[in-house]
Amino acid sequence: GLSAGWRGFAIDHQLVDGDALVFQPIDSTTFKVYIIRVNDEANNDSDMNDKENHVEINMNQEENVSEGSKSRNSGKRKRRGRN
Repeated sequence: GLSAGWRGFAIDHQLVDGDALVFQPIDSTTFKVYIIRVNDEANNDSDMNDKENHVEINMNQEENVSEGSKSRNSGKRKRRGRN
């Protein structure tokens, strides 16, 4: 389900209290997740689409892949960093 693996996601992407996630559906099993950082001054003056801080999550994958950190797997989502 959608509820598993978020602790690992938060750690992998260094989320802190106050950060926001925006989910954009790509298809029935894939979401693009935009990360809006609470303390990111550069993000305050720019449009969300200009900021390339997003991750794609595919709900059908059996393993997680987080670019730059492939040693930690939690949940059943494939995560990709910047495209």
